[in-house]
Amino acid sequence: MTRSEELYSAYVWFKNLFMPTLRGRPACKPTMPMVIPIIRSELAQVIGPISSATDFTFVDLGCGQGVMLRPMSEATIDGKPMFEGCVGVELDPNTATEAVAAVKDDPRCKVECGDMFGFVDRVCAGKRLFGGRAAFYIYEPLWMANLPEAEMDRLYAGLAAQVAKHPGSMIVYCSADSYRELKASVLEASGLVLQRSVPVAQNGVFNRLRGKFNTLEDSKDLTLSMLKARVAHFGERLIDRPSPVYNATLLMEVCRARGAREQTLIALAEHLVLKLGADPSARPHAHAVTPLIIAAARGLPKLAAFLLACGADPRPRGEGRFRLCGQRATVSGILCARGFVRRLYLAEEQSGVLRDEPV
Repeated sequence: MTRSEELYSAYVWFKNLFMPTLRGRPACKPTMPMVIPIIRSELAQVIGPISSATDFTFVDLGCGQGVMLRPMSEATIDGKPMFEGCVGVELDPNTATEAVAAVKDDPRCKVECGDMFGFVDRVCAGKRLFGGRAAFYIYEPLWMANLPEAEMDRLYAGLAAQVAKHPGSMIVYCSADSYRELKASVLEASGLVLQRSVPVAQNGVFNRLRGKFNTLEDSKDLTLSMLKARVAHFGERLIDRPSPVYNATLLMEVCRARGAREQTLIALAEHLVLKLGADPSARPHAHAVTPLIIAAARGLPKLAAFLLACGADPRPRGEGRFRLCGQRATVSGILCARGFVRRLYLAEEQSGVLRDEPV
């Protein structure tokens, strides 16, 4: 995204945020335009190929002026509509009227004025949810409510319990403030599990885009074909370019992917380094950990050996934190790869973890 596009995105966001208050109405806090393509891309990855017609409906809970509805109505997967329809739910009548006007010429979009929690209770009460499944999108609808934490947990727990009645349906949650996070424990209590977690930078404010689904997909499902698709989608210019959100290169992300087999990580690293020319020692800044530090500290000797064979420098020190084997305790410091391994071995030995080999 160009600088002018980022500025325009911020302009649209602030306009939608503050203009209602000048007209004496509740302020809206819409999703920034620059974030919408990321949401569409992540949903496309989750929904996957569409054989004939989709059975998904997109539901924006707290839709404001409806800025998400038309982009989602136009979203496609391999040329086929991603959603059979889009529904916006807005509590404020005047704001809901604006949302209706924004999508009046799109027959696949509709807006309902009312409370989002009551709406979810009603639509989830039947055996069939819309055309089959739904993606419920939430972008801080309670951000001005100033509700106690316990009350927010109660409301969201009720919402999650309703959605969990319909396997395959999902909750997509985007937040700009960590203290308003929809707790994972609240969703997990209803049987929902985290399928994708994608931090996105929004003009310097870190937003968390979280999807809660009824089927588990995490880094244990990481494959070489998935990596190739990502690189093809986002461009090879991102190979060594540190992410401003993750504060890591793509190779660093591969090295710290949890749940994936070491051999899978080696195949991914081989593709990045040998095929795409990734620098095995690249890091976002001089104090960051390197891919080698991550691989060594995580106990991945074959991956570490591959990086060394490709010329990774074992000397640089980086500031990091790593968890002890089978425990919640961590070890942190500014060390090289060998230094972190020694520190971790010593800490684990002191905590009763037995090793067959010497440090």
